[in-house]
Amino acid sequence: MTALINPYWYAGPATDPYFANVVLLLHCDGTNGSTANLVDNSPAAHTVTQTGTSLTTGQFKFGTASLDNPAGGGTYASTPDSNDWNFAGGQFTVECWIRPTAAISGLQYPLAQWGGAGSRAWGLRLNGGAPGFLDFQYSNNLTGSLFVSGAYLPPTNTWTHLAADRDAGNTLRIYADGVVIGSGSAGVGIANSTTPLRIGSDLTGTNSFVGQIDDIRITKGVARYAGAFTPPTAPFPDS
Repeated sequence: MTALINPYWYAGPATDPYFANVVLLLHCDGTNGSTANLVDNSPAAHTVTQTGTSLTTGQFKFGTASLDNPAGGGTYASTPDSNDWNFAGGQFTVECWIRPTAAISGLQYPLAQWGGAGSRAWGLRLNGGAPGFLDFQYSNNLTGSLFVSGAYLPPTNTWTHLAADRDAGNTLRIYADGVVIGSGSAGVGIANSTTPLRIGSDLTGTNSFVGQIDDIRITKGVARYAGAFTPPTAPFPDS
């Protein structure tokens, strides 16, 4: 598919034409070792707390710091349930930058509202099994599991942009550094879970992403990419 030509991504402008649709925007900037709440620069200004994570100024994609999620499991940032994460049958885009500090092993969720049966909505997931997969996992009934998946694992100690979006035609795509890794029809409504949204883990707390995460953004009602694109070259705009 032809790459989208959108000057917004090349120049890193001060404004985002879809900013009114942004429901979560975390730059993960702050002082080294901070465990304070993360600042949500979206119009929704959600409260995002840390559990076992901290900011690190030693690694970041943009800005001054990133969210460091150590090995061991049970660590994540979290924000309470909101209708902002209820995508239902509409368009959306979820995206973040990740930097794994070890080869992906087992299941790891950089961003998810996903847990055991009865609490499943969606999740952006890495699967370390051979050959390794990037998935967007979702449920239409809080219990079952549906997937759009592609063979891919990110390199270690390297920043990679991950994204998933669903367009008006119900095509759901997953991306790594702007390349379409997998796509499929996703015409069913995504279930509305009442559980928290987590950054760096699913709701079980046992499938934690190990490494750093930066510039996390969720856009509701817009499929920003709908095909191959050039990854952002500047922080996501705050207006």
